[in-house]
Amino acid sequence: MGLCTRRRDDGAGGPVRRGGRLLAGSVGLALLLLSAVASADEPGGSSEPAPGVSLRIGSVRPGTSVAIESTDREDDGAVGRVVSRCFDDCEEVLDPGPYRLRLMGADGETIGTKSVNLRRPMIFHVTDGNPGAATTGLVLGITGAALAVTGLAALGLLALSDPDDGSNSRQAVAIYALAAIPVGAIMTSIGWGLFAHNHRLFRGEVIKERRRHDDHDDRDAVREAPPLRIGIAPGPQGLAGTLTLSF
Repeated sequence: MGLCTRRRDDGAGGPVRRGGRLLAGSVGLALLLLSAVASADEPGGSSEPAPGVSLRIGSVRPGTSVAIESTDREDDGAVGRVVSRCFDDCEEVLDPGPYRLRLMGADGETIGTKSVNLRRPMIFHVTDGNPGAATTGLVLGITGAALAVTGLAALGLLALSDPDDGSNSRQAVAIYALAAIPVGAIMTSIGWGLFAHNHRLFRGEVIKERRRHDDHDDRDAVREAPPLRIGIAPGPQGLAGTLTLSF
């Protein structure tokens, strides 16, 4: 009776080797997933929202208010959406972008507007400007300048003409020149002054934040510097000196 022995098949198609390959493939896939998650958690792999920017409104007069409107067309598809309204001095923290400041009266009418591209902390003071007065001043300034220029031109033509000509046209030119020059100068001065005082409804300025960390480091550097004191005083046998170095 012969003995029959069965040899375990460890060839390329055997179950042991196939199981090893399956285990190696699972480990590689797990490592790949872990690497992808770690790279997504890195600061450079995620887009964080931009930090808010401070916007202050100051010098709001009683009976008026300032509406802060977002004019970003990508913001929910809305244009001129009111994000805040200040009836007194206020401060808002907003996302960087374009905004419109609308100065409104007690009955809700719009006195004037100002477009703002908010990138840094800013403060806007409401001035005593009047858009109607600014328009009147602009018209006066332009008209006065035109009168003064034409008056000077008429005076130049009068100087170049024949002085012995006593016609009525020469007299009319002389009267116009003598009247237009001073009147035009006065109108120009009043008009541009009125425009300069009323054309701005908001006076803006950038808020300069103090660098507290740098100031703290400077104070620490001064505190850490060892003071050196030198003293000289007269004594019975001459001058006496002292040198003190404290740590």
